[in-house]
Amino acid sequence: MKYLLDFLSLSLNEGGKAFTTAGPIAKSQVEPAFIKFKAEIATIFGGQTEPELIGSWKQKAVSGDLDALFYSDLSLEEIAERLDDAGFESKIFHGFNIVSTNFEYEPGKAVQVDLFVRPTDTSKEMTDLFYKSPNTEKYSTKHRVFLIFSALDSMKFDAESTHQGVPFKFKGYMLRPDGLYSFTKTLKKSNYAISDRLKITDNISQISKILFGKVIPYSQWNTYEGTLNSLMTNPKLNMGEILKNYRQKLSDEGLAIPDGAN
Repeated sequence: MKYLLDFLSLSLNEGGKAFTTAGPIAKSQVEPAFIKFKAEIATIFGGQTEPELIGSWKQKAVSGDLDALFYSDLSLEEIAERLDDAGFESKIFHGFNIVSTNFEYEPGKAVQVDLFVRPTDTSKEMTDLFYKSPNTEKYSTKHRVFLIFSALDSMKFDAESTHQGVPFKFKGYMLRPDGLYSFTKTLKKSNYAISDRLKITDNISQISKILFGKVIPYSQWNTYEGTLNSLMTNPKLNMGEILKNYRQKLSDEGLAIPDGAN
């Protein structure tokens, strides 16, 4: 329930909605504004960490907010307190490890910056997978990550079926920002309960082997199209089922269906 409340709170406040004075920012203004933001952060945190701009701003003429990776071992409360003390509004979203702040980059113009806080020992490979795309990518990072989610969702092992053919219990995988997990799902009335969740790897090569049936260099699947093409090479996957579920995920998120997913 707490995760659901956090998700609803984040959804209501993303896109620059967490602060009344924050507004959209044009693509041409993003990098100059972020340079100023990094300078402020360096002053506030003593140069201990430098935020890294991520997200889909390169694919948009105008962004509602800006996303940035922020590696720090400070608690969310400590980060927010330092921002507040420096005169910046802040809000915390615990379930997603995000501290949002309102940054005035020009007189009378402010933008919401969402800091995705990660411990300093976090696997950089995993943050690249979840949050970053090459400059040439024409789709958002979510397009790639949701496709990976859909592929992993299709992997059900040791399934026990009911008389109606509905899996009563099965094992599978889930991807989180800190790594790939295995789990067991058991049907409880109308919903599944998750148990035996275990982190198995944060190594990109091992994740590649599970997804594609072989190790493919990440440089070949660090885009939506690269991931789709790599999944197509795995004969064990039901791509019809994967793409059907993928289209539904995109629809639920209000995202356009990209080429090749129809």
